[in-house]
Amino acid sequence: MTNQLLQTAEKGYDIILGGGQFMDLSRSDTTQYALSVFDLSLRMHQLVPLDFLAHGIAVDPRNPERLVMCEKIGPGAAEVDLATLSLVRNIPTVEARYFYGHCAFSNDGSLLYATETYLDSKQGVIVIRDADSLEVIGEFPSFGDSPHECRIIDDGKTMVVTNGGGMLEGSSPNVAYIDIESRTLVRQESLTNRMLNAGHFMVADDASLIVVSAPRAGLGIDNPGGVSIQPGGKKMKSITSPKKIVAGMQGEALSVAVLRDIALVTHPGGNMLTFWSLSERRFIRKVDLPGPRGVALTDDQRHFVVSFGGDASVVQIDAESLEIVEGTLSQGSFLTGSHLHNWTTLIGRHH
Repeated sequence: MTNQLLQTAEKGYDIILGGGQFMDLSRSDTTQYALSVFDLSLRMHQLVPLDFLAHGIAVDPRNPERLVMCEKIGPGAAEVDLATLSLVRNIPTVEARYFYGHCAFSNDGSLLYATETYLDSKQGVIVIRDADSLEVIGEFPSFGDSPHECRIIDDGKTMVVTNGGGMLEGSSPNVAYIDIESRTLVRQESLTNRMLNAGHFMVADDASLIVVSAPRAGLGIDNPGGVSIQPGGKKMKSITSPKKIVAGMQGEALSVAVLRDIALVTHPGGNMLTFWSLSERRFIRKVDLPGPRGVALTDDQRHFVVSFGGDASVVQIDAESLEIVEGTLSQGSFLTGSHLHNWTTLIGRHH
């Protein structure tokens, strides 16, 4: 199996990974969880059973078939072997903390970083584990509360972390840029809409930053989420127009993918995709789609791939026209989580 998957990916065919949650009617209607491994060209999936809903996924740069994934706000994390399509081991955290959704390997593959939060104070930490043993060997602050997504940039020197923040009267959300070697804060970026948390993000090649958000803790899903954009070298601003589009971001802006200057954002509660120019901080267009969630790019960067709907469908969006490509609909992918990860692209960075 591993040779087939790896050969498929090395030929440039897209292998899409994501968490899956579904009801197993044969087991007393119990909720089941799995990693879905979806071959985009064959429109076929394979499942690796898990005991939590996988959120963020990291690929070991030394071994492309070794994955680590974390639960969003929960005790679940695990190592998975794509060679055998099997769970290798679960990864515990300390009793006082939860995983908060994302993890990342160091560029050389020797360390694994994960966002975790203390349950009592909501104080955020970046926990460092030995990549082989997965034992905790250190930590440093996330410089905020309830950290979520983390990415390593600048050739491994800098970690970017979104801190979701607390209630409106509590700590403010921010995006923290942290020097990994010294474990010190380089800078923080704050959103201009105080009603939004700091959720997922992308840093473009020109250092432009886009952050997608849910309402702040305690506000509820009846409030709109939002999009905030910081063009390279300019100030961060939360989007306020077009007002009809912003009001339609019901519940949250969930996932984001960037291709050059164009960002695609999913809005599950708003049943739409929105497209934005990062350099101009400008709305381009929306596409109606029921309950869209994860988004990724095909390896050739010609299409966005989006998961949506109650039947875990997948469809492709043309990266030039920004329109749905006819004939690309696949149903029953089991990709029901918040993110899609293109394994083909991820391992290409290491070969």
